Amino acid sequence: MIKLTSSVDFTDGILIIPSVCVGNVAQLSADLIVETLKMQKVGILWHPAVIPIIGPPAYWRDNKDTTTTACELFTMDPEAKQKISVLQIRSPLVATLMQDFFDQLMDFIEKQKFKEVIILSSSYAHEKHLIEESPFEYSASDSFYGSHENKLTSLNWRRHSGQGFPHILGGGFASQLFRGLQDKKIATMMLFKYVSEGDNSPDAKQMTNKLNEFLDVLPTKEDGSARLTIPPSWKLLFGDAAPQSIY
Repeated sequence: MIKLTSSVDFTDGILIIPSVCVGNVAQLSADLIVETLKMQKVGILWHPAVIPIIGPPAYWRDNKDTTTTACELFTMDPEAKQKISVLQIRSPLVATLMQDFFDQLMDFIEKQKFKEVIILSSSYAHEKHLIEESPFEYSASDSFYGSHENKLTSLNWRRHSGQGFPHILGGGFASQLFRGLQDKKIATMMLFKYVSEGDNSPDAKQMTNKLNEFLDVLPTKEDGSARLTIPPSWKLLFGDAAPQSIY
């Protein structure tokens, strides 16, 4: 399913997977991670469940890419202290083929010996009932929480109440994949944010900063926030301006 274009050792690494969700917040956050860390594309995923797309390069202009497709695998420089990879998914999954996609993806994760998986997602803002609380929540498998209990406690993140099988409305496939990874005993965390549709680039920046509180892998500013690099593809988030001739 995933064709690796480079020889990469993913052993004990972390794989970040964005779910197609409200406002595409997870995909935009993945964009920021890939662009800021100047990750290299090392694999292309094809599966009947993934609706195909093709376009010009999405990231930095000297990355030697010629095209962008629906699902691609990126990873950090092999010399980096942490092994962080991102599986960027840019199109929705076909529901009737989704389970087979998950099965093959989880087989790949196990075969490549990833240590942990982090799923990014979002939920409808109107589903947040405790408005005084943080807009971020997370769910974690027992093995993930056991490995990072002290870190997560120190961050004071709010843990989602539905721990067994959290159902995130508007979160796309995040809940189903989380359950599948749990069943496979793969250490997994799902981080999501309550958002409304619109210009969701600020939400993506906030999510990336939130994730970096845990990973501590992105360069930071003096105030501690991540120093993010905006990918050139973001100039086209809303298309061209309306032609003046229509007025």
